[in-house]
Amino acid sequence: MRKLLTRFNEAVHGERKIILMSLRNSLKRYCLKNTSQFLDQNLEQDFCVLRQRHQISTVGGFVQLSLEYGI
Repeated sequence: MRKLLTRFNEAVHGERKIILMSLRNSLKRYCLKNTSQFLDQNLEQDFCVLRQRHQISTVGGFVQLSLEYGI
């Protein structure tokens, strides 16, 4: 997860940076919880925005990225 968050910090600029920073913060909150739980409401809202803009999906509560950054 740390590597994923680092890649977000390094890979994005402008509007994407703002959106992904929000996701990063939500992921940090999520990681503090039991990882077997479903995504909380804030994280789910972030993913809804990101799904529309960057084709991100979730599988079993884990993040699967299909961004151009090769994550």
